[in-house]
Amino acid sequence: MEQKEKQKFLKNPKIQIYVILACFSAFVLVFLVFFIFPCIQDIRKKFQELVLEKNNFAALASQVSEVEKFKANYANYMQDLQKIDRTYLDPKNPASFFEFLENAARVCNLSIEVSITTAGVEKDIESGFRVLAQGTFSDAIKFLEKLESAPYLLRVQDIDFKQSKTFEAVFNLKVAKNPNIIQQ
Repeated sequence: MEQKEKQKFLKNPKIQIYVILACFSAFVLVFLVFFIFPCIQDIRKKFQELVLEKNNFAALASQVSEVEKFKANYANYMQDLQKIDRTYLDPKNPASFFEFLENAARVCNLSIEVSITTAGVEKDIESGFRVLAQGTFSDAIKFLEKLESAPYLLRVQDIDFKQSKTFEAVFNLKVAKNPNIIQQ
């Protein structure tokens, strides 16, 4: 009897519709979960990658245009770059700096002795010099003004004044080295 009731139950059109609807819903759910959602995720991921690549391309295009502008104006910049380059001390050949010191001392009526020092100097980026100047106080001040307006990137670390038989001033200088020469 139960079997007949089962057959009647399954042959009932309403039940068949519910069974078909349940099977179709299960198929759609499986289709969504295992096919559509992964496709949507993949599309979203590819879209984000595309946007990122587009932004990278825009940044590269901007950099290329800036490089092209720089190349076009390089001749204009070259003079300024050379002026800047001349403000650094050439660590391999500091003769021009010594000539500057001697000429400034001669103009200021001072006799000087220059020695290299390493006290408080960052060896990779600057050179240290100790300048002993003999003359008058006003000449030493003139020499200091010449140092301050020097065509080099230099810093007067400290100055010691002494009065003995003659007036003496000791200038401790730090002069920036040329970074292009240092790296080579």
